[in-house]
Amino acid sequence: MAYSFIQPKPKSIFKRYTKIWFFYSVLGVVCVLAFARVIEGQSVSKVNEQMRIEEEIQSVKIKSIVVKDYIERLDYEIKLGLEIQAQNQALKDSVSNLLKLIPDQITAKSIELNYNALTMRGLTPSKEVYKFLLEAPLRAVFTQTRVEFYPLTSGWFNFVSVSKANPALKPLESGKKEQDNDEQ
Repeated sequence: MAYSFIQPKPKSIFKRYTKIWFFYSVLGVVCVLAFARVIEGQSVSKVNEQMRIEEEIQSVKIKSIVVKDYIERLDYEIKLGLEIQAQNQALKDSVSNLLKLIPDQITAKSIELNYNALTMRGLTPSKEVYKFLLEAPLRAVFTQTRVEFYPLTSGWFNFVSVSKANPALKPLESGKKEQDNDEQ
């Protein structure tokens, strides 16, 4: 016996609108969680990129310090090279002037030139020739001059002359002399 004129329909616990609402709510939560996961991944990648950039900045700073040190070293070497070149030119001029000081009557056998001393060995016809022609110019250049003569059988003399300059008494540089002359 049937008490109803229609066939029974299956009924669910939730109505259709409740199912739609529940589906979209779960979908919204899943979307929010997925978006949070994407944001978290991007923030981790940005932190890693920032650390990499900071490491690059540190390496560039270190490289710049190394380059600055290298430049300073090159500047120092250039400066030192110019000083050595100037010293060599001064030495060349000094030797040239020294050789011009030696008169034709006196023969120089050896010349040793140190920073502040000159040792000269040679042959002279007489002590007076040496004293008038060579010792006087040497005394003008050096602060102390000493000479020893050794007589030869021919009547000539071997001599050893040691001339020293006082390094504390340095002559004025040509640039300073010109400035002093301009001021007067």
